[in-house]
Amino acid sequence: MLQPVQGLILDSAPCRLTPDVSARGFTAAVLSKPAASIEQRHPWLVCAAQLLFTPVLRFPPVSNRQNQIWQAWESMAPKCPQLYLYSSADALIPPSQVQQFQKLQESRNVQIHSKMWTDSAHCEHYRLHPKEYVEQLQQFVHTCGADEL
Repeated sequence: MLQPVQGLILDSAPCRLTPDVSARGFTAAVLSKPAASIEQRHPWLVCAAQLLFTPVLRFPPVSNRQNQIWQAWESMAPKCPQLYLYSSADALIPPSQVQQFQKLQESRNVQIHSKMWTDSAHCEHYRLHPKEYVEQLQQFVHTCGADEL
């Protein structure tokens, strides 16, 4: 814990917390259903959750804290290599959000590694692609100067 961070791995992240993302994630979690089909199967619940999360996320203490967190990510994230594992099929976190954050980190001269799958749901990459996922991790750990996971 006392040694500096050698690498940072983000799986299906990051993304700003919006009413839309919050509503889909919350509804899927409460119903124990996959997020990919939650809007089609339960549109009224997702809509109700969006109505709930909109004022909550706009409430100044919540909004201010979220802004502080993002400012820290944008300016203070470790400048060590970063690996992003994500998917264009993620129903919660848009790949454009992950890519936007990667570009921001690149502008800070951070070494970026990424793998985008086209068929895995949110945080399901290892389940669908275990061999490739582990290979990505092993390559990244090696890049960071460690011998093994």
